[in-house]
Amino acid sequence: MKSINYYIREGKHPVTAVTVYKQDELISRGVAVCNKCDQFIKSVGRDLSKLRAAKAISKEKSFGKIRQNILVDKLHKYKCEFMPELTDYEIELLTEPVKK
Repeated sequence: MKSINYYIREGKHPVTAVTVYKQDELISRGVAVCNKCDQFIKSVGRDLSKLRAAKAISKEKSFGKIRQNILVDKLHKYKCEFMPELTDYEIELLTEPVKK
């Protein structure tokens, strides 16, 4: 299984942590949006997004709809997303050769 993590720092909320998992032909995305009143802790956001991506694969469905007023973009609609439409950036990250 291959996973990538990245962070989005724009929009109404300070930071969104995103994890994309690829297991064989299955792909999932987990999203953790930081509340504007909270202090962002990178490890907490990363762990939460990883957990959500793993849940989407295990349940083979998307759930946990993100409220419209905090959407980062139109492609990140669920906190746990199964077989999402990947962004160009996610495709690039998943196809990058492993650095040694």
